[in-house]
Amino acid sequence: MAPQSSHWTEQKGEVVRSVATDADAFRGSKAGVHTRRRGLRLTALGSLLSIEKHWKALCGAFVEIFLPTGFPHTVCADYLPYQVWDSCQAFCSTVTGLLASQSVLRIVGVGDAAATASSAVLVWVMRDGFGMVGRIAFSWQWCNQLDLNAKTWRFMADILNDAGMTLELLTPPRTSPLFMPTLCGATLCKAVCGVAGGATRA
Repeated sequence: MAPQSSHWTEQKGEVVRSVATDADAFRGSKAGVHTRRRGLRLTALGSLLSIEKHWKALCGAFVEIFLPTGFPHTVCADYLPYQVWDSCQAFCSTVTGLLASQSVLRIVGVGDAAATASSAVLVWVMRDGFGMVGRIAFSWQWCNQLDLNAKTWRFMADILNDAGMTLELLTPPRTSPLFMPTLCGATLCKAVCGVAGGATRA
């Protein structure tokens, strides 16, 4: 019985050692998984911190370039809403101006094989000349009034600018008798807008 008992004890010891080895291996693999997960979390955290750092730098550059020094402590409370709407208005005005310019260029013959360069130049010279005369006449008549009612003239300049672009969009073909009056009227509105708007901004 003694040899059998000894053999059984050895087998039992091997089983215990095997189980212990497997347990150690399991704990090691589990620790490795935790280490990898922790490394991934640290990597993700580092990426988020880097993105946040670059975002803050971008926002700081935007504020420094486009907003007044010391914003928001150096401006009134309604400055930001006003600036948002003013930027939207400027964007819409730019788009409308591009469409109006395209309309005028197409009417004077740009892209038309039947149109001649001399006729287009003549129309353009008459248009610009009428605008110059109107600018001089307006300055001579109203130059002393611009400083007295700056807000009124600034508002009037915006209205005249919109009216000029509307007339350019509505300019009839060159064969129409209303072609030159409409085009010159649009130029006159924009010329007066330039004088009134520039004087009230200064």
